[in-house]
Amino acid sequence: MKILKNILVAADEFHPYSNANTICLDRILDAFVRNGFDVTVLCFAYDKALPLREERRGCHVRRMFVSFDWAEKILQNKILHSGNPIASKLFMYLSRLEYLYGRALKTLRLLRLYRSLRRDKSFDLLLSGLCPIASHRLAYSIARRSKIPWIMYNMDSYVFNCGSMRTVGRRKRTEQKWCGKAAAVVNTIGLSAHNAQNGYFPYRGLPQLEIPLPNLEIGDPIAPDPVHTDADKIVLRYMGSFHEDVRRPDTLMQFLNKLDAGAFSVEFYGGCCGYVQKKYATLPACLSLMGNTTVERCRELTRTADILINIGNDCTNQMPSKVFEYIASGKPILNFYTRGDEPGLQYLRRYPRILHLRNADDADADALRALPSTPEVTAEELRGIYKDVLSETVCDQVVRFAEKVVGT
Repeated sequence: MKILKNILVAADEFHPYSNANTICLDRILDAFVRNGFDVTVLCFAYDKALPLREERRGCHVRRMFVSFDWAEKILQNKILHSGNPIASKLFMYLSRLEYLYGRALKTLRLLRLYRSLRRDKSFDLLLSGLCPIASHRLAYSIARRSKIPWIMYNMDSYVFNCGSMRTVGRRKRTEQKWCGKAAAVVNTIGLSAHNAQNGYFPYRGLPQLEIPLPNLEIGDPIAPDPVHTDADKIVLRYMGSFHEDVRRPDTLMQFLNKLDAGAFSVEFYGGCCGYVQKKYATLPACLSLMGNTTVERCRELTRTADILINIGNDCTNQMPSKVFEYIASGKPILNFYTRGDEPGLQYLRRYPRILHLRNADDADADALRALPSTPEVTAEELRGIYKDVLSETVCDQVVRFAEKVVGT
């Protein structure tokens, strides 16, 4: 039986890029390092200031620099955005050319870096994820040239969560090509069920592991109480994005229109601000759009809010990473949801300090005003409620699964 020792990770983005994908990947790699495995990460640097070689949290990070400055300058040309039909067609052609060139360049450079690593070390496992498009494509380039067992890790669906429905057939063929080289797959809860609802079974015959997002880390103590300059108002905050096919704020906006701006202050941060500005001509009086911010600032805003706003997904193949981040804060949560089977709801229903709303008329201002007064919850209590989905528990499942895949 083969023993797992050396792990190669193909990732398009990695630290210091910070998003749900990189954060969850960090947690998984921490678990491999904690269990004594040697981990090497192949990734890209889109900034010349980043080191090409780095030791980070026990992982050997090897970056390959790529730049598309020339393409960005061309695609930002005012003539191409003039609305002229010929210019529009040229813009589409150049965009496609830039995409194909970038994909080919990244693949060639990654393979060159991989070959240099193979001269010094052999690998027992290839892992790629979490957002599948770029990372899986890179891993496939390695897998087709080697006999290393490859585990695909999918945070969301490449087929039903990317692009228009007109190109689903092409994306299916691409994913099935990947599955033909992969040894196993790890999926976020809900993804396989969503595929099955659409009559799509790409992972049939592959060993599969289904897990929640590995980002629930409950520190001690729980976040402190907020300190506001205006003590007369209850401060509610939402941080994140809205997507027409994934997460829409219509019900929330209807509810906010009912709130007294003298008693409640609602703040939106992140990509959601641009969406709201475009879609809604008139905003609720209590709402302020605060624009984009950093991940570190979001954590501070979470700690100092009276109530956190969550909006459930309209689809069943994606779980918002903020669900566990909100839970870990110990803060009261106002949760809007449209369907009872979206993945995040099963975890939010366990949470002690939450108000669930499906329609704008399900609750009034009095219920919202009472939410911050609900009994506080300790870190120990939360760890007991969510012991099965704590980051360390979930990541150790991935480690055991990988050992089994390599050993078979």
